[in-house]
Amino acid sequence: MANIVLSNSGIGTLQTCPWMYRLKYQLNLEKLDKPIYYKVGSAFHAGVEAVRNGSQLKHAIKTAIEPLEDIDSKSVVTAMLYEWHANSVRFYEDYEVLEVEMKLEAPLAQYDGGEIYFAGVIDALLRDKQGRLFIGESKTTSDTMERYCSRLWAQRQGLLYNWALRRLGYDIAGIIYDVTRKPNIKRKLATPRDKWKYKKDGETLHSGQRKSDETQADYVARIKQWYVGKDDSVWQEIIVHSPAQLAAIEVDVGKILKALVFYRETDNWPRSLSACYAWNRACEFAPYCSSGNDELILSTLYKKRDRVFENLINRGEPNGESNPFS
Repeated sequence: MANIVLSNSGIGTLQTCPWMYRLKYQLNLEKLDKPIYYKVGSAFHAGVEAVRNGSQLKHAIKTAIEPLEDIDSKSVVTAMLYEWHANSVRFYEDYEVLEVEMKLEAPLAQYDGGEIYFAGVIDALLRDKQGRLFIGESKTTSDTMERYCSRLWAQRQGLLYNWALRRLGYDIAGIIYDVTRKPNIKRKLATPRDKWKYKKDGETLHSGQRKSDETQADYVARIKQWYVGKDDSVWQEIIVHSPAQLAAIEVDVGKILKALVFYRETDNWPRSLSACYAWNRACEFAPYCSSGNDELILSTLYKKRDRVFENLINRGEPNGESNPFS
């Protein structure tokens, strides 16, 4: 057997729906096509990462949007990175970037087949001028900044990272959440030719109609203009967790481990039907579950995913086989 590796997303999935956990972390499945919002968020993070690693903004943007296939996503990420950079440079003058995309591997317990770890990837480890250490986490949101930031004190990921780094000997003073708002304006597309309506001159289309799609440059410029005058487009929120919060998350992790051991020993992974359409969208495994677990759907719409901590999972395994319960 191999090590069990728990991540923040794995813990959240287990709490949300054990059956989803089985599909995602036991069978290591993911949908063939990822949603647009996921691709935009990943690209934005890649751009921020490049800047923190010393790249110039234009090069960072080029690196971030290169994997994207559609003009809409490229434009949104480009404008967001310009806005983030313009509104964060001064704030980070007081901080030194010690590490970027820092891998966190914290041993939690031993079991008969190996060890159990909590693992994750921290966006940045920062140090201020007083020598205090901070976790840096980049976030994007379509919500209002006030409402989004009001919930950060209870965000599980930050609590887990703080708690785990302290277990490894890091004296973490707090977490800096760097939040950037996503624009809510869409790219203007050409009006279908059969719907064109001209003004009296016979040449000019009526307002709101256009003969061609908005170019990438024009769309980026319009998003930049959308950001103008908004004092909450980018925000840095510093969260300091109390000893009681850190103690509580440790208790939570212990209970989650007990639940995971029960599920894997009994091979009993109950479904949570309330999770099928949570957050106003369908779970990525809804097509499979709604088909009555049709294997044809599973093989057609899903693929094996690469685990970030595959080496940690298989550490010490002579044949490199991964633990199906990790």
